[in-house]
Amino acid sequence: MFCNGIVEYRKSYVEPAGLEAVFPLVGQSSKALAQEIIERGIDTVLVTIDRLVLPERLCGERYTEHLITELPNNVDPCGEDGEFHTLVCNSKYFSHPIVIEPYR
Repeated sequence: MFCNGIVEYRKSYVEPAGLEAVFPLVGQSSKALAQEIIERGIDTVLVTIDRLVLPERLCGERYTEHLITELPNNVDPCGEDGEFHTLVCNSKYFSHPIVIEPYR
């Protein structure tokens, strides 16, 4: 994942509080992480998109292999440049899924 200064920023307020800031995904390949999310069965939905970069119809879509292949080449598969944001609705770590209804 890209850093974009976030590590130093988060450390600036976490470490003075006596906590250790850990960033296991920084520097990892977005493409590999996107694939891992799908392979692990993490149910994720695009909840916001940058309409200047992506078609509006993708908002509300499930994060799937098919969706990733639909993304333009200049879009990071994890939305690391702010192209989209996601909500995890279910994973093996959830006690129950978050049920959302699309608003169209």
